[in-house]
Amino acid sequence: MTWNYRIIRFPQPTPMSVEECPYYYEIHEVYYYKTGKPKMWSVDPIACHGCSVKELKADYKMMAEAFKQPILEVKKDKLVEVSKHAPPSQNTKG
Repeated sequence: MTWNYRIIRFPQPTPMSVEECPYYYEIHEVYYYKTGKPKMWSVDPIACHGCSVKELKADYKMMAEAFKQPILEVKKDKLVEVSKHAPPSQNTKG
């Protein structure tokens, strides 16, 4: 079974925050069927980790690949693509 890191979009749980920010995004491990369709995913979002700085950097690079993949969302207990690409980073500088 293959896996990778992917961005999963979730609706905001409280109506108060929906107007400003209807979704939030997390990086999860996603596991796939042999056909390439997502089979299951981690319940909790994933943090970078490693037994050394070198391993931490390698994990970080694998996680960064998620930004090149379509965003996923859970619908009826299945992961489905909701966009073709991750959203571009927003420039916060004036």
